[in-house]
Amino acid sequence: MDLGGRATKAVHMQRKGDTYTLLRYVLMDAPIYEKSMSVDLLSEHLKAVTHALEAKTRQVSLAVGVNESVIRHAELPPIPPADMRMILKNNTKNYLQQDLPGHVFDCHIQSAIIPNPADKAKPGAGAPKSKVLVAGAKETTGE
Repeated sequence: MDLGGRATKAVHMQRKGDTYTLLRYVLMDAPIYEKSMSVDLLSEHLKAVTHALEAKTRQVSLAVGVNESVIRHAELPPIPPADMRMILKNNTKNYLQQDLPGHVFDCHIQSAIIPNPADKAKPGAGAPKSKVLVAGAKETTGE
C-alpha cells in the first residue's frame, strides 16, 4: 500500500516459486483531513483498502512519504532491537547525527562489527557494535 496525499494505491500479489502473480489492485481516494489524519480515520481507510483488495492476509507493506520518514545506517551496541529503538528515541543525535524528536524507530541488524585488537589503545575502541539499518517515522498523537 502506498499512502499518497490524494490517493492510496495498493496491490495484492501472490508468490509462486520464483514468480509473483498480481491478484488485485486498488486505487482509492485518500481520506480528507485538515492537519493530520487521526488514528481512527487511517484505520478505517486501511480496512476499506484491504476489503477492496479482497485480501485474506493480515500482513501489509506500507509506504509513507519521504517527508514523514527517515532511513539511516548506524552502528549500535549489540542489544535486542527493542532496546535499540529506546536508545534511538532518546538519543538520535548521537547515533544518526540528526535530532529527530517525535519519531518512532525500527531496526534491522545487518551484521556485527568485530573490534580490531590493534585499536584497543584508542578511547572507545574495542567495544563490539552492530551495523543496523534504522527506519523512523514521525509519531502521531492520534488526535
